[in-house]
Amino acid sequence: MKENELAHELARRLIDLQNADGGWGLTEAGVSATEPTSWALRALDPMSRDPEAEPGASDARKRVVDWLVRRQLPSGAWPVSERVPEPGASTAVATLALACCPEPALLDRAVAGGQWLLDHPGKRISWRTRLWLRLNPNRNLPEIDMRLRGWPWMIGMWGWVEPTAVALLLFRALSGRIESDSLEPAIADGEALLRDRTCPGGGWNHGLGYSHGEDLWPYPDTTAFALLALGAGGSEEAVVQGREALARMLDEPVSRLTTALGILVAEEAGTDPGPLHDRLVAQWSEGFPEPTTRAAAISLLACSGATLSGPGASVPRVEETA
Repeated sequence: MKENELAHELARRLIDLQNADGGWGLTEAGVSATEPTSWALRALDPMSRDPEAEPGASDARKRVVDWLVRRQLPSGAWPVSERVPEPGASTAVATLALACCPEPALLDRAVAGGQWLLDHPGKRISWRTRLWLRLNPNRNLPEIDMRLRGWPWMIGMWGWVEPTAVALLLFRALSGRIESDSLEPAIADGEALLRDRTCPGGGWNHGLGYSHGEDLWPYPDTTAFALLALGAGGSEEAVVQGREALARMLDEPVSRLTTALGILVAEEAGTDPGPLHDRLVAQWSEGFPEPTTRAAAISLLACSGATLSGPGASVPRVEETA
């Protein structure tokens, strides 16, 4: 199987897995939820522009757009699913998917989602807790900047690495469209949180790089999302060490999703993604087990040369200074 053949096979696979209501579940036959549905839209949107290239992509896109439009809340957020009506990190993925669409009406909905995210960052550690920790320095706690917020998985929680990274990616896609004095400070805060939460030796775990006095190990998928959010080709220490950590992890057997994310990082960093493309084709050529919707969607993006936040989009990044 060649790479272009894999792209069409993945597109057909996603189209076949679309639920009758227009959404996608986390896995095959799963109940439709915002996060997997949004990743499917992001992957199929570029292919739907040329209906002759992939029959069915245009119709699938129309149905998924209708699904997302119907479920956007008046606040601009999206619920996790119909079973979990509270909004959370899935809003960032839905906003990112719509922000990459060309229709003005969909961009307006993305701006509303982006504004909601600006208004709902992660919880800040209270000044009382920070003072107490400063007065009790012998506790075996990691050295982190507790003033940073980032974005959480669910409202009212502290910021985590992946939700913060996806939020930064969507703000890149919406660059110049959100008019808010809080946008640049929020981006700076999110980037600072990612730099602050690196693991010893590079890369990112889900939250902290330390826990209960022990060093934590990085995960490849989380590391890839953080690198894409910070700019995978950057020269700052956190990015350089993150690239090195991801390269080490990619030397080991990894999932299809990890390989696809590695391709996106390599292309943004300006390194040769060829070996990873070959690996991705080989992995999917082994068959189509029941993958997550996100794995299939991001693999399709990696095969088609698209990016998570849209072609040609950019946002000024705050480089770490000495």
